[in-house]
Amino acid sequence: MKYALALAQLFCFLSLFPLGFRYRLTCIYLLFCIPATLAFRAESAWLHSWYPWIAGPVVFLRLASGVEVLHRQTEGFRYWWRLMGSVFLVAGFFAGAGWVRSSHPDALQAMVEVRRLFQIWLGGVFLTSQAFWISQGGGWYRRSDHVAALFGVLALNHGVVSFLSGLQGWGNWPGASWWSWGIDAAVYLVMGLRIRLVPSWRLNPEARP
Repeated sequence: MKYALALAQLFCFLSLFPLGFRYRLTCIYLLFCIPATLAFRAESAWLHSWYPWIAGPVVFLRLASGVEVLHRQTEGFRYWWRLMGSVFLVAGFFAGAGWVRSSHPDALQAMVEVRRLFQIWLGGVFLTSQAFWISQGGGWYRRSDHVAALFGVLALNHGVVSFLSGLQGWGNWPGASWWSWGIDAAVYLVMGLRIRLVPSWRLNPEARP
């Protein structure tokens, strides 16, 4: 599954790259994701020696990429401040809940929990922002809307797995990784196809990207 995920990430990167500066942080994030996906091993010894160096940059770049994707969707939105206030309140609740339910007895576990915290937070951000966007009748013909919605599925996928992983007695990551990686691969593939095959101006001639 990880090879299918890496190929989907590469396809998504090649599709986003021609857009230039608009999604440059997302392109950098994908460049880090590809080798991290290919290098991943489930063995505990590998996790102890390499996990912080692999997972750290990826999770922070995913956070930066999520902010960039949301910015492209909401730039010029007149309710932006109200939206961001709701986003940070709800996202803070999710992140705090995940933090309270977690424990981190050593340095490796602390890194794992910090990673979970950021992923739960980012999932909460996208859940709130997209729900608010829909409630205000945000236009869904634009490329930025579609990219944000797809990235939201990606963020929620990681956020849900991270939240469940922090619950006592739930440690089924090896079993969850297959369907989680499958969701990631599908999102990257659909995002790449959306960018390549459906330009915004085909859906609305007055809204060329």
